[in-house]
Amino acid sequence: MARIRSIHPGFWTDDKVASLSLGGRLLFQGLWTHADDEGRLQDNPRQLKALVFPYDPPSVASTQKIDGWLNEMV
Repeated sequence: MARIRSIHPGFWTDDKVASLSLGGRLLFQGLWTHADDEGRLQDNPRQLKALVFPYDPPSVASTQKIDGWLNEMV
């Protein structure tokens, strides 16, 4: 189940976060709400699309884009 998480103000000026694309940053934030307390979740772009971008069309957040954003984070 999704959890309530807070974003620290330093998030916006972090060099590693700044290196991500806009979609990558939004996905990163979305992952926080669906990961368990240990930070684990399934590496499944289709499922992540449904959880983080449920109403966005494929032109905004396709499973291929999500897979690319996950690779950016690695």
